[in-house]
Amino acid sequence: MKSGSFTRQSILVALVIFFAIPLLGLSFWYKYVPKETGLAILFLGNSYTSNNSLPTLFQNIADSAGYDRPAVSAYTPGGYSFNLFLADPTAQALIKSGEKQWEVVILQEQSEIPAYSSVNSTLQRSSITAAVGLAQLIKQSNPHARIILFETWARDARLWRTNAVSTEGVGANADEMQTRLRSWYEEAANAMSAAIGEPISIARVGDLWQINYHSAHPLLLHDKDGSHPNPVGSYLAALEIFSEVYRTSLQKVQYQGEITSAEMTSLKNIVTQLYSTP
Repeated sequence: MKSGSFTRQSILVALVIFFAIPLLGLSFWYKYVPKETGLAILFLGNSYTSNNSLPTLFQNIADSAGYDRPAVSAYTPGGYSFNLFLADPTAQALIKSGEKQWEVVILQEQSEIPAYSSVNSTLQRSSITAAVGLAQLIKQSNPHARIILFETWARDARLWRTNAVSTEGVGANADEMQTRLRSWYEEAANAMSAAIGEPISIARVGDLWQINYHSAHPLLLHDKDGSHPNPVGSYLAALEIFSEVYRTSLQKVQYQGEITSAEMTSLKNIVTQLYSTP
């Protein structure tokens, strides 16, 4: 076996084993979501969430799987971080507003802060404190809301080779950056859970991107800038968030948006690697 093949397969096996077990455990914390339930869902993020209308992709995926169309709102100012959301009157009002309380709130941190935090203890404390503050603010007005962290992805590996865009401070390569992202989101989830007394879920989008890029026939998920998602990348993100929200099989998902049927099948298979669906 070639050493390159061994490395790729080792990474895939490690990721699947490492994440499948805790994800299966979390699935028992939440009740099954009836198909007749049109959930009220709030997305707080930035351009990683707004690009290619990810919240709408999520709605269409849920709708096509037979669920009542979720009522989705999103606030996604460019470059926003958890600290900025916590200090933003618009975000605060949105969290507290609505005739119907939010049943799910999906939070996406700025894309580089978790990676920088790995080597900057001050930024680490600040960002985790902001995550806890957001969780507490959400639960004050929406006591029954599920909070889901939207784990983002590493920059395109090609950026480290071409130096077209600075990757200084976020890791030695894409895999190291993803490791840092994963570690930060897990630490944030643990801190938030301890503060509010209930589990925090993680939509492991970035880890699915990593699995894709280490597969034998990877799909391109990054846009031309090597940072933001293209339509295929946003679809994978929406599919993973759908899996995390509804805890159900992807077999009935019919909506494919701008991607091909073959791409949709491939992305479903990637998500299924991390989930044992009912």
